[in-house]
Amino acid sequence: MALPAHHPTIMKTIGQKIAEIRRDKKLSQRELAILTNRCRQHISNIERGFKEPRLPMLRKIAAALNVPLRDLLPEE
Repeated sequence: MALPAHHPTIMKTIGQKIAEIRRDKKLSQRELAILTNRCRQHISNIERGFKEPRLPMLRKIAAALNVPLRDLLPEE
């Protein structure tokens, strides 16, 4: 699935899914940041839709959350 370049609605949806899964797994933003080798602010910006994560970062987040990558993407 190709995402339009910097589409704010899609980025916000991805961020919301990441935040929801992270909270369900009882992880803080800081813990997810450590698992993905990023800073907490970077994770916060992704979750709020302010930062557009590239595919390698989405893969790292999915792996850290122990979910398939497709779980982070908007449903068609």
